[in-house]
Amino acid sequence: QQGKGYSTRLMTEFVQRMQAMGKKTIHLMCKDRHVELYKRMGYRYVQPSASDHGGMAWHEMVMDI
Repeated sequence: QQGKGYSTRLMTEFVQRMQAMGKKTIHLMCKDRHVELYKRMGYRYVQPSASDHGGMAWHEMVMDI
């Protein structure tokens, strides 16, 4: 289902709900292959995460809302 805009629509709804709750930032951790996707959605790359959950590399990202 990639390329159909589903993740963008879900993220847009999530961000709107967080704004309505008065949140100022959204923090997330993602895998290497998702960094560019979240950058396109407005997240800023922070740093590689110290977490190795599942034996994988994770990356911290943040969005100011």
